[in-house]
Amino acid sequence: MTPISVIELLPSTEKQIDTFANSIKESILDGGFDYRKYLYQKKMMEKTFDVLENDFEFKEFLQKEIEKFGKDGVSFNDLKFELQDRKTWDYSMTGDSELENLIEQKKKIDEAVKARQKLLQTAKKPFADIDTGEIIHPASYSSKTFIKSSLKNNLKCKKSK
Repeated sequence: MTPISVIELLPSTEKQIDTFANSIKESILDGGFDYRKYLYQKKMMEKTFDVLENDFEFKEFLQKEIEKFGKDGVSFNDLKFELQDRKTWDYSMTGDSELENLIEQKKKIDEAVKARQKLLQTAKKPFADIDTGEIIHPASYSSKTFIKSSLKNNLKCKKSK
């Protein structure tokens, strides 16, 4: 079995995805498959695709292949692949003092907001604002449980050029 043959076993239609996901779910819920193995393999697949996504040579190859089809891109099954540009603006060389002042003001406001939020997060009970007299209540929060996965031995994948 090769890595490509494993990829080819993965679902490639919406119906196959539903069937595949339900089969995994049922196997885990029925105790026929260890949930830890699922979580482990899920993490390893994510890392595998991250390595590919960050590989310059691989990314360049894919872009060149898609480029061959022009601005309309290329379709495969139900997906269309196109090259897109994302602009990144650099204002450092504009010499615009007004923008620099606004950025500095924003920084100070952001710091003040963070400090105030921290105060409201750590407040145990309502308190009165000395300047305005208003009663201020501690911030409320909600939490959502999630599964965090971390590698015990800090697995290092080979970084491509």
